[in-house]
Amino acid sequence: MADRDRTEELTDEERKRRSFLRKVMWSSAGLVLAESALAGLALFWPRKVQGFGSTIRAGKIDEFEVGSVTRFRDGKFYLSRLPEGFIALYWKCPHLGCTVPWDPARGQFACPCHGSIYEPTGQNVAGPAPRPMDYMAIEIRGDEIWVNTGAIFERRVHSDEHVTKV
Repeated sequence: MADRDRTEELTDEERKRRSFLRKVMWSSAGLVLAESALAGLALFWPRKVQGFGSTIRAGKIDEFEVGSVTRFRDGKFYLSRLPEGFIALYWKCPHLGCTVPWDPARGQFACPCHGSIYEPTGQNVAGPAPRPMDYMAIEIRGDEIWVNTGAIFERRVHSDEHVTKV
């Protein structure tokens, strides 16, 4: 009852202040609700895939010398130029998933975790790795090389079919 008496005794200034605070509160709640709805809708909006999982332009054919191995950080692959063509090797070790670096001094890929060794073709030659490095699809468009990092293929042994001829 005392609260009711107090409400009736409010001055115009107090009523305006309470009305203003009520509007601020409901506006804030509405803003939070609108932001949440927009964030939820954004989850359903497709985004352009770039980097790993997309098709990446590696460069022009004549930019790569025979015997060279080039690392592409965005696509998580090495582009190995062989005498017969190109092969894009996924840099993940098939043994336990370590990133396998290229050792230019030895001319091989050497896994630092468990000692697996791979040739420039990705074929395993030493260590516990059960199979060669996985390779990715390559497409030649004119004089440019495009690697589809979303198309990764497992293999039991390296074969000439895995190399994209130039």
